[in-house]
Amino acid sequence: MILPFREILIIGLGLIGGSLAAAFKKFGGAAKVSAIDCDGVIQKALATEVVTDGCALGDLAGSKRCLSRADLVILAAPIREILNWLPLVADSAQTGALITDVGSVKEVIVAAAKKRLPRGVYFLGGHPMAGSEKSGFQHANADLFKNAVYVIDEDSDAPAELVAGLTQLIEAIGAKPLMMPARLHDRVVANISHLPQILATALMNYAYRLNQTEPAHFSLAAAGFRDCTRLAESSFNIWRDIFAANQNNVVDAIDGFIAELQLFKKKISDAELAGYFQTAAQGRLLFRNEKVI
Repeated sequence: MILPFREILIIGLGLIGGSLAAAFKKFGGAAKVSAIDCDGVIQKALATEVVTDGCALGDLAGSKRCLSRADLVILAAPIREILNWLPLVADSAQTGALITDVGSVKEVIVAAAKKRLPRGVYFLGGHPMAGSEKSGFQHANADLFKNAVYVIDEDSDAPAELVAGLTQLIEAIGAKPLMMPARLHDRVVANISHLPQILATALMNYAYRLNQTEPAHFSLAAAGFRDCTRLAESSFNIWRDIFAANQNNVVDAIDGFIAELQLFKKKISDAELAGYFQTAAQGRLLFRNEKVI
C-alpha cells in the first residue's frame, strides 16, 4: 500500500513511536520516515532501517530541517514533552502539514496545539489503544497496532483530505480508527486504561509490603496475581504526565471503583454475590467477543 504522506517525521522513538516507524516500514509504501530522538536511538533505528533519516535531540538546526520537510509530524513522546515540542513545530512545520500525537490524554494537548500552531498547519489528535508494560525502542513491534482501536479527535478542524489521509495510514498498519471527542476520550480512558495501571500498582505495593513480613505471599502467587500486576512494571515517567493531565477524570475513576469495592464487600456474605459474579462473567464475555481475545 502506498502511504498517503510523502515524508513522515516521528518525534520520539520509544515503544509507540518506534513501533509506528516499524509498522510504516512493514506495511507502507514509498513514504520516507525520519525521526528525532537521542543519538543512540537514532543510530539503532538507522542501522535497522526502520527510519531513512534522523537527527539527535539538541540538534536544533537538524530538527528544524526535518520538520520543514515533513507533511506529517507524529509527536510520540510523553505528554509533557509533546507540549514542549509544539513551539518548535509551530515555527518550523511546512504550510499544509498535519501534526498528530499519540498521547494518552487528549484535551490538554488538543487545546495547546490549537493555541500554538499557526494558520495553515493542522492538528489532529490521536491515541492508539495499544502498548505494553515495556518501554523503549528496543521493544518496538511492527504488529503492535494490529486490530487495536486508534482514537482520532473528531473535533479537529483539519481538512477532510488530511483526516482521510491519517485514517488511511492507521488502517494500513492494521489498526481500527475511531472518531471521538477529546473530552469523552479522556473520561473513558481514565476508567479502562488509567485505572488498571493504578490497580496493578496498588495491588503490587500491597502484596510487596505483606511479603516483607511474610514471604509466603510471593511464594504462593501464581498466574492470576502475575496477570493482575503486569502493569506494575510500567515506567513512571510516562504515567506521571498522564495522571497530571487527566487528574480530575482519574480521581473520579478511583472514587467510582472504591464504591464498586464497597458494593462487593457488602455482598461477600450475601446470596446476591452469585449474581454479581454472573454479571461480571457476562460483561467479560461481551468484551471477549468484541475484542476477539
